[in-house]
Amino acid sequence: MRLGIKTGLKGDYKSEIIQAKPEFVEIWYNSGKAADYQDLFRFLTQQKVPFGLHFWGALPDITLANIAYPDSYINQKSYQLYQQTVEIAAKHKCLYVNLHPHGYRLTKVDFSAEKFAPYTKAADKKTCLDNLHKHLTQLSEFGKNVGVPIFIEAAPKYANGTPWTGSTGRLHPVDIGEIPVTDISGIFEIPNLFFANDFGHIGSVMVNKTRQQIIDFIMLTTQKYLAQTRLLHIGYLLPPFLGTDYHGSLKYPEFATDLAVPNKSETQQLLQLFKDNDDVLALVEPESDNVGNFQELKKLLQQL
Repeated sequence: MRLGIKTGLKGDYKSEIIQAKPEFVEIWYNSGKAADYQDLFRFLTQQKVPFGLHFWGALPDITLANIAYPDSYINQKSYQLYQQTVEIAAKHKCLYVNLHPHGYRLTKVDFSAEKFAPYTKAADKKTCLDNLHKHLTQLSEFGKNVGVPIFIEAAPKYANGTPWTGSTGRLHPVDIGEIPVTDISGIFEIPNLFFANDFGHIGSVMVNKTRQQIIDFIMLTTQKYLAQTRLLHIGYLLPPFLGTDYHGSLKYPEFATDLAVPNKSETQQLLQLFKDNDDVLALVEPESDNVGNFQELKKLLQQL
C-alpha cells in the first residue's frame, strides 16, 4: 500500500508536500479551472511526486457534471469535461482520474459557497444506470488508450448541506441523486475501471441504522470489491447517521472510541486487507492538518 495526501489550490500545498513526503498526491480538481493548476502540477513534477486527479466539474449553467441522468445535452457536455480531464491526466502522466458516479437527479453546484441545489426529480433508475455504464465504457476505453486508469468512488447517500465543511452541514442532508455503491456493482466489469473505496461514504448508505449494521456493511462491501479496489479514502462517520459524510481527523479522540464508524481498530482491520498490495493507494481527507493525518495513517499501518 502506498500512502498519500489530498491537496488542492487552497492552503499551502508546497509546505504540506515537503513536510509529509507522500508517495503520491490526490488533487481536488475543478475541471472548470484547469489553467489554475499548472503551478501545482509543475511543483509536483519537480518534487517527483506522482499524483492523481479527483474530478469535480460543472457545466456553464452550474449544473453538476452528470453522465447518468437521461438528458443528452447534459450527458454530452459532462462527458466532454470528463474526457478533457483524462487528457490533462495523460499529459501529466497522472496515476488516475477519480470520479463520483453522478446521478439520478440534476443539481446546481456552487463550489465557492459550498452549496448543492437539486432541481429535478429522480429519473428512472435503470435508465440512469444504463447511461452510466455506456458513458463509463467509453471513458474507460479512452483512458486506456492514453494510459490513465479510471476510478469510480463510492458516493455518500446524501450531500452535506451548506456549508459542506464544519460540523453543521452534515446534519442537513441534501438529496442530489448520488448513485450508491449498492447500485454500481456491474460497472466494474468494464476494463480499465477500478473502485475507490471511501469507508465513510460506504457507511453513509446505511441511513439511521445501528452502529453494528453500518460497520458490517462497510466490511462486507470492502470485501466484495477487494479485487477491483485501487484507492482508499480513510474516513469515518459519527452519529447521527443521516446519510452524509464526515471529514474528521484520525488525531481526534473520537476516532479511538465507538462513536466513530469505523473506529481506529476497525480501520486497522480494513487496512489489513490491503497492507501488502502495492497497487492500492491510500489517503485521509481531513478538513485540516493533512500532514498530521498522513503521519497518523503511517502509524496505523506500522501497528498492523
